[in-house]
Amino acid sequence: MDIGIVILGIGLGLLVIPAPGPVSLTLVEIGMRQGRRKGIEGGVGIALADAVALTAAATIVVGGRSLPPFAATALDVASVITLVVIGLLLVVRPLAASALAERIERPLPTMFSFTALTPSVLGMWVAVLNAVPFSTSVSAVAAFALGIVATSLGWHIALAMGASSVGSRLSERVQVRVMRAGGFGMLAFALATWMW
Repeated sequence: MDIGIVILGIGLGLLVIPAPGPVSLTLVEIGMRQGRRKGIEGGVGIALADAVALTAAATIVVGGRSLPPFAATALDVASVITLVVIGLLLVVRPLAASALAERIERPLPTMFSFTALTPSVLGMWVAVLNAVPFSTSVSAVAAFALGIVATSLGWHIALAMGASSVGSRLSERVQVRVMRAGGFGMLAFALATWMW
């Protein structure tokens, strides 16, 4: 396994993984409301879903394929709709969104499912893997994906731990502001995605 390609995957992961979205905001809420252990469980679920999505994307790309244009467009539209709905919920009813995250009893399978079913995840990884010059090499794509998954695991665990540490110190008013800011961020991201 080429360690340089693993490092390249880590680097790309550091650019892509931290982008704020519904999965990350839900994980932050779990960490803030339910504590470190539950937050870490959720972070592991997200990383596992990224591993599954990257495996599916690698199978498509290494096989010399890509998503059919209609499928890519459908995933984009579904992603924008998801971002708008969740963004509006966070802006208009932030405490309702927070209450939903607080009710998650099993964060690992819940966050795995939430991530795996987020429409943009598979399409994003297919696009990323199609863009690398070594997309036909099984070993290179596997090394690259390993770097991305390692970044996902590290980032999401750190995010959950940070949220659990800070969450108990934030007043409800500040938490509402943070959630609304996240909602506006999602709406802006949805607009940018739609225009791109």
